Amino acid sequence: MKKEPKKVRGVFEKEPGSGVWWILYHANGKRHREKIGSKSAATEAYLQRKSEIRHKKFRPESVGYKSPSVDQLMDRYADYFAGLRSPMQHLRHRRRWSKFLGDQLADDIKPGDIRAFMRKQVKTPAPATVNLELAYLSKVFSLAMDDELIARNPCKVVKKLKINNQRLRWLNSEEEAQLRPHFEAEDWEIVELGILTGLRRGELFELRRTDAA
Repeated sequence: MKKEPKKVRGVFEKEPGSGVWWILYHANGKRHREKIGSKSAATEAYLQRKSEIRHKKFRPESVGYKSPSVDQLMDRYADYFAGLRSPMQHLRHRRRWSKFLGDQLADDIKPGDIRAFMRKQVKTPAPATVNLELAYLSKVFSLAMDDELIARNPCKVVKKLKINNQRLRWLNSEEEAQLRPHFEAEDWEIVELGILTGLRRGELFELRRTDAA
């Protein structure tokens, strides 16, 4: 039977289930409380503070955790996105998020803030573009979690927008005339059948005589 991890006194989750852990300790006759982030980071910070107090190296002015802002996180991981395909696209995503949430602390961002951005954006870019913007920010938060800079990713519970990029149209007679010279006569029969029936390529190639009965 797997044993549960040993609890460390002074390390606690202020809001159960939030994933944000705090530490509590006493030094120089005063009580100190710090917001850290992940549980492992909080445990490490608590043990470090106890060691500083024990060796009389504790400095009260060093106390205080401040979450990085969204802009700071995007700056930190800019090189990561620059090395991916379509770096300019990621840069556009970054600019949009920076304008909307850039100066806010990452720990303060709620899923509702992300949804508000998506509702505002959906009126201009296509839903697929908004989903790419969501994926970009989610990756930024995931990288920050890996580095234990933040404790949670608010994008994880935000649903992507439904995409309907289909466009229904037919070739007009002028377009057909421009297209026809590019095909041999026997190949054009297949193309013309597709134009007239609207069948997909795979459906055309799988047609049998019995299907026309």
